[in-house]
Amino acid sequence: MALASASTVPASANANAGTHFYTHCPKTQFLKSNSKLKFPHTYTINSWRCKPHRIISEAKPTNTDIVDTPQSAIRNPSMADQLKPFAQEFLDPKPSADDTHNLNQGLLKSKSKSKSAWVNPGRPRATVLELERRKRSKVRVWTPRIGELRLFAAKLDACEPTREAIFEALGSLDETLNSKDAMVIMNNIKGWEKAYLFFQWLKSNEDFQMNVVVYNVTMKALRRGYKWDLLEELLQDMLGRGIEPDNITYSTIISCARRCNLPEKAVEWFERMSETGCVPDEITYTTMIDAYSRAGKVQEALNLYERARAVGWRPDTVTFTTLLKMFDIAGDFDGALITFQEMKALGVQPNVVTYNSMFAALGKTGRSSVAKALFKEMTEAGLKPNKVTLSSLLRIYGKARWADDALKLWENMKEQGWDKDLILYNTLLSMCADIGHVEEAVMLFEEMGMSENCKPDSWSYTSMINIYTSLGQIEEANRMFNEMMEGGIRPNVMVCTCLMQCYGKAKRFDDVVRIFNMLIDEEISPDDKFYGCLLSVLTLCEKEEIGKVLVCLEKVNPKLCLIVKMLQEEEIDFAVLQEELRTVFNQASDEVRRPFCNCLIDLCYNFNFPERAHQLFSAGTLFGVYPNLHIMSSTEWCLNVSSLSFGAALTAFQGWVSSLSKALQDGKELPPLLGIHTGHGNHKYSSDQGLAGLFGSHLTEEGTPFQKSTERVGWFFAKREAAISWLQSRQSSILTPC
Repeated sequence: MALASASTVPASANANAGTHFYTHCPKTQFLKSNSKLKFPHTYTINSWRCKPHRIISEAKPTNTDIVDTPQSAIRNPSMADQLKPFAQEFLDPKPSADDTHNLNQGLLKSKSKSKSAWVNPGRPRATVLELERRKRSKVRVWTPRIGELRLFAAKLDACEPTREAIFEALGSLDETLNSKDAMVIMNNIKGWEKAYLFFQWLKSNEDFQMNVVVYNVTMKALRRGYKWDLLEELLQDMLGRGIEPDNITYSTIISCARRCNLPEKAVEWFERMSETGCVPDEITYTTMIDAYSRAGKVQEALNLYERARAVGWRPDTVTFTTLLKMFDIAGDFDGALITFQEMKALGVQPNVVTYNSMFAALGKTGRSSVAKALFKEMTEAGLKPNKVTLSSLLRIYGKARWADDALKLWENMKEQGWDKDLILYNTLLSMCADIGHVEEAVMLFEEMGMSENCKPDSWSYTSMINIYTSLGQIEEANRMFNEMMEGGIRPNVMVCTCLMQCYGKAKRFDDVVRIFNMLIDEEISPDDKFYGCLLSVLTLCEKEEIGKVLVCLEKVNPKLCLIVKMLQEEEIDFAVLQEELRTVFNQASDEVRRPFCNCLIDLCYNFNFPERAHQLFSAGTLFGVYPNLHIMSSTEWCLNVSSLSFGAALTAFQGWVSSLSKALQDGKELPPLLGIHTGHGNHKYSSDQGLAGLFGSHLTEEGTPFQKSTERVGWFFAKREAAISWLQSRQSSILTPC
């Protein structure tokens, strides 16, 4: 019997597609190079087997050659060596020789030499490094007039921050100031504006001898005010007077650039230090590692770390925490773990911020077991978790669907008296909504209502509305919405999205339009998920209702609306449609591209254009929207449709069956087992049949040999002999004329 093409997608399937939109939106690649990497799980401090990484991109994979190394040549690699394979994946290419030459052209020749070894990560390593480092000296300025000068600084603080007021107050000084006096006053002035005006007065005083110390303390005042432009002007004035910058000058410039979120400027001035004979101190090392990481120069940061360690620098907790944040931003958990292990091996004690950086990296990689063990280690060390720690853990447990662990943590927070805030409440409430703990969510929401400092906000109501809409309890969702509006809480875009999805499932399209108009009236900015919600609602519409929702979509996303209109036409130029689709995908975030394509394919079936659905699916595959659908091994060939809507899954299945038939015709041998992975739903309280149920019914109706697995939830399997028999009979029925 031939495999029939469905003319329409069942309503329950479209409803489930809506569920896919918010809870099943894996990131995909689309004409970009930020590929997801899978790292090995084998790592130690002194030895690391780096395995070849599989990168999902348009380029063809290459084989990694493995060369045997003589035992005599084996050495313990440094941390930079261990992390180099990862840094290369996340970094821009190293600068060319021409780039390095151009950079060096702008530097002055060195006028002095220093006994300490200069560490410049952008240049080749020196043959021998002296094992000494420069520590930052603690400057204590004393003058017999120190009490009087501090009182005068307080007098300047009381003045208006104007040139006239400050100069008038300074005119009352009885004695001439020297550089030490000026330094005491500058250090005790609180506002940067008044400190800078004091500096201007010193410049205008012919009897005052300007020197590097005065410029340094003024720069520090400007650094407090995040005034990079004024600091650069001050530096030019300093150089114009022939005053040579010292180590403190450069350190202040670099730290100011980093504070002002100008990492490239920090890198520029750090490179210039080498030509002046100034040697970085320990604070500058830490500052520059942070600046390199913020500039995305991971390899340079690692080089600086290793070479500074080679000259005897001992990194502190702040340095290691900076490195951990760098690897977190790069998405490199293994690099973060190696850094954390080296930190403990050197006897440097992690603090709460260090652990928070680790939890942030763990949250992105789904290492819930490691996070749980790390939290136990943290509390046993006597460190008290803060709100960031607890919020990160709750998100990690929620992502892993560890509801019991999350709720146990919450109870432990109450027993220990740890601080709880609205963010923590909302994080736990959102987790309950995502995994279907309705009773716990209701109790938590009521607890928030009775608290004094953590009253429910728009995100709290969003979670509750999400629960009730997923259950199909429209009246409860409406009650929550009305309660929110009566309480003067402005709805957010997610509230509108959840309500529209709920009304769409209930076929109440007039209410969908009403919520849309409210969003426009309240000037709430729609997002990509909102556009996807409108697409999902369109798949639920009957022919006469489509116009109402299409008008809404056209107001907020004309390009996406144009594609839907083109799909309705009898004759279209698919090349034009494909380019429009490319434009929409490029403008959309990664997480919504697949749901967009799913809904558009479902619409093709609703419009009775199944061939067009196959064309859209092929375009989506070309654009990287549907990677990793086929899993092949020596024992199993599997089709993974767990993140697809019913229409998209049906299309993928038909294409897979055709490829299996062609493999048989070409004389290829099928594996012992063929499988289809549909998943088993995202919510325990999901009220619809779900993709597994719908697809299972379809497989039965078509007489396929695929049977629901009793051991692996969400899987359907067929043995090779049964599959071959079915494929051959299907081919015969296609060839036999009616």
